[in-house]
Amino acid sequence: FEFILSEFRREGYDVSWRVLNARHWLPQYRERVYIIGTRSDLKIPEVTWSTITPPGEGANITLRTVIEKDDMEIAGAELSEQQWSVVKKQCEERQDNSNEPIK
Repeated sequence: FEFILSEFRREGYDVSWRVLNARHWLPQYRERVYIIGTRSDLKIPEVTWSTITPPGEGANITLRTVIEKDDMEIAGAELSEQQWSVVKKQCEERQDNSNEPIK
């Protein structure tokens, strides 16, 4: 897990994570790890995890509303299909040039 976080940070992302129990939103009693990474150069404020409240204990909040807060500048930071293709190609090339698979 620490390897995953360190790789995000090495690639220029600010990373925040929490373990949340999905029972508040799904008919399952299951803890899940949620990782949110934002590009460091965008200077996006860190996620306030306390604003994620289960239904019945506050407004129904989705992860998107917590992350984006209706800010078009942040929404504009999403990768286009072309950009995503470049990222995937770079990962494939990196894997081809390595003796170890990308984890």
